[in-house]
Amino acid sequence: MKALVALVLIFSSAFVHATMREMQTGNDMLYNINQAKKGDSFTSMYISGYMRGISDYALIIGGICPPDGVDMDQYIDIVADYLNKNPINRNEPSSILAAVAMGKAFPCKKK
Repeated sequence: MKALVALVLIFSSAFVHATMREMQTGNDMLYNINQAKKGDSFTSMYISGYMRGISDYALIIGGICPPDGVDMDQYIDIVADYLNKNPINRNEPSSILAAVAMGKAFPCKKK
């Protein structure tokens, strides 16, 4: 849990573009993903970087075990799908929701 809190603090202090919402909640993240899919290149780069940070950290701590070849577009689609299917949780911190979505999509086998 401490690691997730640290992750939230790191990403909440990131630079925010004027046309983009700061990604504090799942609602903000879903809005930004939708803007990126509409062609906002800055938001697209920001989302990709945000997801890269979360996925890399989740890999390091063993929270996700994706197969080889998973790319950022897949992570973004997985998170967007999770947010669309779980609207009741979208008020929660975006980094935690993204990590949960990735963990559900790519769970690690128990040893």
